[in-house]
Amino acid sequence: LDLQWAREGWYALWQRGYSVTAAGKLESARSLLMRAIEDPDHDPHVQATLGNVLSKLGDRAGAARAFGAAHRAYPQNPEYAKAWLAPFVADDQSPKPESAAGDA
Repeated sequence: LDLQWAREGWYALWQRGYSVTAAGKLESARSLLMRAIEDPDHDPHVQATLGNVLSKLGDRAGAARAFGAAHRAYPQNPEYAKAWLAPFVADDQSPKPESAAGDA
């Protein structure tokens, strides 16, 4: 079994990105994961991990795009999409303060 791809491609970048995410180094994680998604053969979970990192960095729009890309790449399992997007759906359905509602 040849696992050369795992040492050189998106998988190695994802592993490093995941590790630095756990260490709280979110900017480094973002950089590594952005490089990983450039590989056309990357796994949808790379996008999901990127979505989590972007969400923690406060980039909700970028996170939603990453989660959406993960779902589009793996539509046969809608449970993943539900789990990935749940924080965004919950936030969008939460009550808004009166002043914010009038500003929209």
